[in-house]
Amino acid sequence: MNRKTLIALAAGSAALAAPAAASAAMAYVTTPRNINTPRQVVVANDDGTSPRTIARAMEAAISPDGTMVAYMANSDSSATGFETSLVELASGATASLGSACVSTPVWSPNSRTIACQTQSANARGFVTGNGLGLYSIPTSLSGVSSLAITNFIAARGNGVDYSMAFSPDSASIAYAWKTNSSRGLPNLYVAPLSNASARVQVLARAGGPVWGTPGIAAAQQTNVRVRMGRSMVRTVHSQVWVVQPDGTGARRITSYRARSLTTGPFATAWSPAGTLLAGGIGGQDQADLGVISVASGAVRVFRRGTLNTPVAFSADGQRILYSTGVDGGPQTIATIGVGGGTPRVLVRNAADPSVTTGWNG
Repeated sequence: MNRKTLIALAAGSAALAAPAAASAAMAYVTTPRNINTPRQVVVANDDGTSPRTIARAMEAAISPDGTMVAYMANSDSSATGFETSLVELASGATASLGSACVSTPVWSPNSRTIACQTQSANARGFVTGNGLGLYSIPTSLSGVSSLAITNFIAARGNGVDYSMAFSPDSASIAYAWKTNSSRGLPNLYVAPLSNASARVQVLARAGGPVWGTPGIAAAQQTNVRVRMGRSMVRTVHSQVWVVQPDGTGARRITSYRARSLTTGPFATAWSPAGTLLAGGIGGQDQADLGVISVASGAVRVFRRGTLNTPVAFSADGQRILYSTGVDGGPQTIATIGVGGGTPRVLVRNAADPSVTTGWNG
């Protein structure tokens, strides 16, 4: 989730509860109907059962191995002051990650690194640039009270967009970066964690990377004009591409015609077999849920007319975990078959789920 959404949903402050079980399969944040009720971070089993509240916060991400949860809360009374913490589920031990992150933490597949968007600001408090920061995560938080961030990409200019993804081997990271020459659209880069300066631009005007064994799926963006009533208006339209980490083999997957303010297809997760992408069609204040065939580029839409965010495929590749509802209001976490069908509701009044490797939906 980007910084704009984080600000819109900001509520509450960190408040750690008693230690939970040694591990969990899912983490999510409650979305109470009363806007004055603080949001809670909850961990649960694969199917949403045995929920356990671990903190009062606004965003959370569970580690792929299920042993830790990183969460964000307001650090002051403003909507822009964020404090990120890390909790070890087995012991309840916590460590502070400070206030550098302004986007939901992203875990590496091996659970040893966290990435997030950072910001710079001038003396008047105006944002002057975005960057990318990394945290090295120990296997245990015993005796650890805080962790320092490394400025992998310094915050400057337009800078790093909030979208980023680790390689399957956790050795590299893909990120979108806006430059002065990109006309407001980001370019997609890949760099090894050991050397940020060894970056490679793999796709122009693209963001939202999803890294899987077949390659990196991303949304390439273009500025287009579409008809709205009797007028022609400018908007951004996207198509899903797949490219290799070295920038070779780039090919467009979807061919979707821009209509109204529809932004076009997007992808958020690879299926285990690498033949499908969970995603859909994005639009103004809504996102239709569906799957994208990597071979044909066909987009099969299951649900329309609200904000649907697919998160992950089940380990057997047969179901998709997603959240649905209204941005900033009550939402529902559910699963649906890759061929559509009747959704299976897991948690009501909750959103932004994250799951572990091998999640069994």
